Amino acid sequence: MQYFKLGICCLLTVLLSVEATNADTRSARSTVKSFNATLLKIMQNASTLRFSGRYASLEPVLLDSFDIQFMAQFSAGRHWRTLSEDEKNKLVGTFGRLWVSTYADRFNGYNGETFEIVEEKPAPRDTILVRTNIIKNNGKKVAIDYLLREKTTQWSVIDIFLAGKYSELAKQRAEYTSVLKRKGFIGLVDIVEQKIKRMAQSED
Repeated sequence: MQYFKLGICCLLTVLLSVEATNADTRSARSTVKSFNATLLKIMQNASTLRFSGRYASLEPVLLDSFDIQFMAQFSAGRHWRTLSEDEKNKLVGTFGRLWVSTYADRFNGYNGETFEIVEEKPAPRDTILVRTNIIKNNGKKVAIDYLLREKTTQWSVIDIFLAGKYSELAKQRAEYTSVLKRKGFIGLVDIVEQKIKRMAQSED
């Protein structure tokens, strides 16, 4: 539960400083449903699409469904305030490619899995938690929960909890704030670019 507690605590701090406006165009549930439908499609066609095709299919949907700017700011921690506007924009772009690459790499095959949305419930600071499962062909369920915040015209994902408790964003923040402290902005971008490159070459 450590990452879950760290993630919620830190997210509350950042949410206090990031403005969110009312949205009624797309619900939190529909954001997750659309994203899961895309994941299922790339899984079913994974071998044909390969990494590059999965990336291309995922990119527009993930960047529309995830609040990458918020996630980049959260991952940078207090270092975000020291970055120039150009550095912030570069970090947001790099992190966007990292998240797309991560999902293109993870969802690289299909064995009869399906997705289900278990529930949608209020979470702290006017966020919503959408609980989902990946159901394997043997009936086993693997929990993946999404935390969403309200933006201008939709609800957008700001964190993912694997097995229902391990915050992906808190893990990323712990890793990347350490890199920023030791190696600075350029060092962090280099490390992220290397991760993206390794994933892109995984099926070559």
